[in-house]
Amino acid sequence: MAQCRYFNRLYNINEIVPSLDGCNTCFCMGDGKIGCTTKACPKRGCTHNGNNYTHEESFSRGDGCNTCKCSDGDVDCTKAYCAHCEENGLFYAVGEYMNRDDPCLICQCTNNPFDITSAKIVCAVKYSCTQAPGLTP
Repeated sequence: MAQCRYFNRLYNINEIVPSLDGCNTCFCMGDGKIGCTTKACPKRGCTHNGNNYTHEESFSRGDGCNTCKCSDGDVDCTKAYCAHCEENGLFYAVGEYMNRDDPCLICQCTNNPFDITSAKIVCAVKYSCTQAPGLTP
């Protein structure tokens, strides 16, 4: 009886053989060769950092300056260096505001004007604040 060998496994005539694309159907033909359907398969989506994206969907990398794109199951991201601020293990993109326990302070990650590859946290007293910074009512 003729068989087909596929990835070091033997298949009997008319037995279904797994396709590489997971979409088409393959089987062992009578001449010992593998035959597959040739339908166009839908492009696969992607998962990145726990989020799902559709094929060709673009999204932020989450660092404030790089973008990513889902391409048939693969995620490709730009690799630009991003100036950012870090505080207590958290990262903030340039322009991003951060919460403070003090309701009178507003803080933002800003570019360092003397070094474009770095950033710093700048805080100011809110104009509308009715109490002194650092004091709670």
